[in-house]
Amino acid sequence: MWDKERNGLLTADKVLAGSNIVDFWICEKGHSFDMSIKQMTRKRRSSGCPYCRGLRVNETNSLANLYPHIANEWVECIDYESKTAKDVPPGSSYKVLWFN
Repeated sequence: MWDKERNGLLTADKVLAGSNIVDFWICEKGHSFDMSIKQMTRKRRSSGCPYCRGLRVNETNSLANLYPHIANEWVECIDYESKTAKDVPPGSSYKVLWFN
């Protein structure tokens, strides 16, 4: 998952598994993201791609992209007015006003 291009001259064999240094990664689905080496080398569920886990949002995992029929009923995010269905993953905990 080490992103050779974005990490430049730094290679995986030159870093320690427990390091807090933030580097770039690419998951098997092609999501590019930054995360510390320590987080990526954990064996618990907290490691891995934040896009695949729904912690970060982009065009591949947004509510608008995955469930457009539901996103079309979105009126306004009550918690953050600037948020749209493109900014949240399915299953998020934001309170939303929906069109009936």
